[in-house]
Amino acid sequence: MKLLLYSSLIGLVLGYCYLWVTQDKADVFGRSGSENVFSDVASFPEMLRFQVNLSRQAEGLPNVEIDSAAEKWVETKLPEVMENSAVAMDSVLAGLQSEMPTVHTAAAYLTLADDERELVSQVAQWHHGIGNKATHLITVPFRRPEVNKLGCFAVSIRKLPVFTPQILDQQVELFFNTCPHCGTSHAGKVPPSGRSIVFSCPHCDKPFDAYAIDNSGHYNRVTSFLSHFEGPDLDPPPANKIEEMYCVWYAVATRCRYTSDISGANGPRDYWQNSMETFESRLGDCEDSSILLADWLISRGIEAKVATGKTKEGDGHAWCVARIDGVQYILETTALPDPENPPLASKLWGDYFPRYLFDRQGIYFLTSENETDVQDYWGNERWLTLSNPDGSYDNQAMIAADKARTPLESNGSGS
Repeated sequence: MKLLLYSSLIGLVLGYCYLWVTQDKADVFGRSGSENVFSDVASFPEMLRFQVNLSRQAEGLPNVEIDSAAEKWVETKLPEVMENSAVAMDSVLAGLQSEMPTVHTAAAYLTLADDERELVSQVAQWHHGIGNKATHLITVPFRRPEVNKLGCFAVSIRKLPVFTPQILDQQVELFFNTCPHCGTSHAGKVPPSGRSIVFSCPHCDKPFDAYAIDNSGHYNRVTSFLSHFEGPDLDPPPANKIEEMYCVWYAVATRCRYTSDISGANGPRDYWQNSMETFESRLGDCEDSSILLADWLISRGIEAKVATGKTKEGDGHAWCVARIDGVQYILETTALPDPENPPLASKLWGDYFPRYLFDRQGIYFLTSENETDVQDYWGNERWLTLSNPDGSYDNQAMIAADKARTPLESNGSGS
């Protein structure tokens, strides 16, 4: 559960390369005259992408795609590139990322050729030489009749997919996100499979989501593991909520045999079970049994949360916290309850160091990771609440990406 930090500020990080035309061709581009595109301009991008994708398919790479919005924007910059290629190409690449924040890297190429076949070959060779990370290829062909040449201004870009929970189950290395706290755009890296994840913004350092992998290999927001388990009736019925808490705690502690997650070739497989799975299998580690206990208590009308963090020995751990009539309890699912010695959170704060909490309604992160004396698991001053656990991921970056075909003054998100 190590904190993952992310780099690559989308608005600032820019990888690009140039293949400059020879000096005599550069002079040609600098002259005044007609730069009308040739008559079969519609077929050229298709021919070029076919050639590029043929090569990529042979190497097992996905096809590059067309981005009509980016193509229209780049096309408006062609006169500037023709006038002053060195300065304008810098401007185009920087402006492209400003207009379309999901663009992670971009490369530009300007060339002339005697015919279409040669032009396609030149651009295809250039694209092959700049690497295999591209996702889109933009081409703006043109004609230079005064020198009887065809030309092409090509831009290769790598667009990052906008973060959604589903992205974690795909073969994706990087994603694009806008921090819900500070509004800054950044690139994030998907960690190795089989581990629980806390995503944090690299700019404000605030966490913005938490996920864990289930036993089928899919990532889920941690709140979803509380599956609204109601549990069997307690017999005899408890006399009060305190007795009810102890009864449910005892039922979980005696039913669930502790079982560590299976280790694999790439390290421990930190998979989680939902509350029903743990109850039925009678097996699980500390996360699993704590999820079961919290979910069962919530179903019986007792406030409860799952806490993840470390013990005083420094070991990663999960436990359950409950609150009854304003009194908070730490319920250790790896031990049997002792009603004669109530596990008051105010007395055990030196033994447990939570990093984040969750229940059915949301995820709760400490406002400062340097907290060492947490005695209140419900205080708003120390906990940053992230709600909407069951809804779709509400990311303003998605709006920005969808509207990238026009300037973003209207929403101002992503830069």
